[in-house]
Amino acid sequence: MEQVKNQEILGLLDKIADHYNNNIANRFVRPSFFKLTLDRREWDNIEVITSKSNVYKYQGFHLDDLYFKILSLAKFVSQARLNLQPNIKAFVLTALSGGRSSVPSMQDKILAEMAGNNFPSNLKVLSDLVNELYVKCTQLDTAAHPGKAAVYQKIPELKAIGSLLVEN
Repeated sequence: MEQVKNQEILGLLDKIADHYNNNIANRFVRPSFFKLTLDRREWDNIEVITSKSNVYKYQGFHLDDLYFKILSLAKFVSQARLNLQPNIKAFVLTALSGGRSSVPSMQDKILAEMAGNNFPSNLKVLSDLVNELYVKCTQLDTAAHPGKAAVYQKIPELKAIGSLLVEN
């Protein structure tokens, strides 16, 4: 199967990685990720997408592999909405004080509070970016397979993408 090297898709992958690393998996929120029930493969898929590795820019992704990575991100969004978002402010404050003998600085308190307050909207942005990536991939996939079943149509797990990304 041909590698996906579409510049629009690669640009979206960069946006997702930047947003995830700066706004979702920051030092205040990341410690609460243990509350998510994602398996090792899903975390690995998320890591590949969010590490901003230049490898995919040169080699591209196999479309079926990219779909599974998108699905892992969608599962992350769904799990974060269910298991983190309701108590995120308490989680970030616990992460702020957890394990340290020193009192957190005022700047760290403010940053932790901002991370907690902005988490729902940052998660929504991530969800929208993942959805945009999925739609672009399916469009590219459909165009590349005229008269044949597109790759995404052969992966039944992808039928859950919409429900995973939509707020309940």
